[in-house]
Amino acid sequence: MNALGVNKCDFWESETHRQIVSAGVVEVYEYGEYKRRKMCWHETDLYCVPSDGSMVYARNLSNVFRHSRTSYPIAVKSGCVEDIGRYLKKEKERPLIEMCMKAGLTMLGRYFLNDWGYKNTEKNINAHELGKMLCIDKGRLKRLKDINGDGKILRWLQEEKRNNTVYQDEDIMTLCEADIYPEDTKRKNPFQYLSMHKVCNYLRKQQEYRRLLGRKENMCYLWSDWCDYVDMMQKMKMDCTVELLLKPKDLTVAHNELVARISLKDSVKEIREKEKKFKNAKKLLESGELKKYEYSDGRYCIVSPGSIKDIFEEGIVLKHCIHTCDIYFQRMDIRETYLLFLRRTDKPDVPWYTLEIEPGGNIRQKKSVLNEAYKDLDDAMPFLKKWQQWVKKNLSAKDKKLAEKSDKARKDGYKQLREEKKLIWHGRLQGTLLADALENDFMEVV
Repeated sequence: MNALGVNKCDFWESETHRQIVSAGVVEVYEYGEYKRRKMCWHETDLYCVPSDGSMVYARNLSNVFRHSRTSYPIAVKSGCVEDIGRYLKKEKERPLIEMCMKAGLTMLGRYFLNDWGYKNTEKNINAHELGKMLCIDKGRLKRLKDINGDGKILRWLQEEKRNNTVYQDEDIMTLCEADIYPEDTKRKNPFQYLSMHKVCNYLRKQQEYRRLLGRKENMCYLWSDWCDYVDMMQKMKMDCTVELLLKPKDLTVAHNELVARISLKDSVKEIREKEKKFKNAKKLLESGELKKYEYSDGRYCIVSPGSIKDIFEEGIVLKHCIHTCDIYFQRMDIRETYLLFLRRTDKPDVPWYTLEIEPGGNIRQKKSVLNEAYKDLDDAMPFLKKWQQWVKKNLSAKDKKLAEKSDKARKDGYKQLREEKKLIWHGRLQGTLLADALENDFMEVV
């Protein structure tokens, strides 16, 4: 903000490539070091141009292509940011792009610019009419135009034609929003037991229900949760034909309850498997070595597990994943992290929060019911900081070395998660980058 109270901002831009179109010919130029002599504009190849979105000088766009058959001006006006050189090349190779753009099917035209989309769409390029090329009739072509549908919608209209039936446009839009394709109806999922309309209607109702509860309502996540839920129902030999069971009022709660039931059923066998697989973790827990981290001060206390069974009981009661994910046992096996229990002093045997800590006292995660952290944790934060200081004062030389290794492993892990763009699939942070959530939850010893 300057002296006059006006907000000011500085910005800059750089131009590294130019493509000049004349008489249908594209000349590509790059600004950079030329033959190790000087910095200047010099001619280069189309494949040297970055593949991300590019800007064009729209003022003379129509004039440049006045005598050309290309649909590029239409594509630009529809929001397409495909590089002009690549667009012209693909348009020449794929006549459907030009035909769709000029027919008002701009979303479908842009879909066909994608190599995967074009390759995996059924089409008849030898036909002479757009509808026949897209393997649909005139009525369905009109519906496609009316909603400016993309390749996903086209695939459902093609499926509709194959089955000689009619799907509601609202249902098709729901299927596309959830990333459900025709081939998905043949797999083990809700389509085995419900009609398409009932599947779509339930997804829409659950989306609205989650929205009212303040949860993220991404349709793809909803569909994934529901498929997981049906799969678990089948494993538990539940009657999937009973719609009251198949379509629970709150899918999230029902999903997590089934996870807990399966965990209880399989816990004895899994505990034995974990004990065989993670012998170092078993030995560490049963030795009582983690008792050195136990601490109590007023309202709260830190309790250490004495066996893998204790960890299973904690995970099942709190309905989170510490007992089902090998990663926590793997980390204990190599002493990268330990699991401890945060409890209320007046209820030391009642699970409240699970802590994943590093040997030096850093807290990586603090999770309660359904793998969430709630407002009740705020009152315990001063206690946790006090506990960290107590741990810091009592660290042995061995613990300090382990803490250094753990610190490096955590940073490397965050880096890998960012590169892989891993997301959280459930709960309040659904759709958030896992690395961001873990970093926000991390509590370092000060």
